[in-house]
Amino acid sequence: MRSISWKTYLAAFVISAFLFGFGILAGTYLTQSVNDGLELQLESLKGRSGEVELLLSMNASQALLCPSLEAQLSEFDRQTTAFGAKLDLLENTRGRTDATVLRLKKEYMVQQARDFLLVQKINGYCGTSIPTILFFYTNQDCPECTRQGLVGPVLKQKRPDVMIYAFDVDLKAPIVDALQKVNAVNTYPSLVVNGQTLPGYRSADAIEQKLEG
Repeated sequence: MRSISWKTYLAAFVISAFLFGFGILAGTYLTQSVNDGLELQLESLKGRSGEVELLLSMNASQALLCPSLEAQLSEFDRQTTAFGAKLDLLENTRGRTDATVLRLKKEYMVQQARDFLLVQKINGYCGTSIPTILFFYTNQDCPECTRQGLVGPVLKQKRPDVMIYAFDVDLKAPIVDALQKVNAVNTYPSLVVNGQTLPGYRSADAIEQKLEG
């Protein structure tokens, strides 16, 4: 009969415990790194919004100011779209009820509302017609909302000039509630395309027709 080496089992236990603890620490570190990265990007977006607001407050001619505003807006839209994609990935990874996801998502929605209002100001000041879409949705038993959410990236590829803003109404952000009331949104999903409210699911082609109409 083979004798049992307690030293061998003890060594195996110590190694396993070390690897387990290391895995937990590594996971915690990666999670914190992702959080910190998104926090910094969100702060950068807020700062860029502030820059655009400062430009709008300058007492300069439209000929001088509007090209700068449009250039800022184009870069800002690229960064905002990239951040939204990362936040969606985080939500899919951790789940919709994760505390960090909910906090970042709510702050991002407020930022999106701020961006939308800036676009409205730029359109009014520069006489431009930058197209905008507001997408209101709920995560509460709404398969059509999920379908509608998949249309946004497809439409953005075809029409990169369109500014798309998505709002999760379940988070109860006051600015989102206000935008819903102003645009008479009471069903989900709903889109507001250049100020026109469209309840229910809409395909990319249908939305493009509204944009061109």
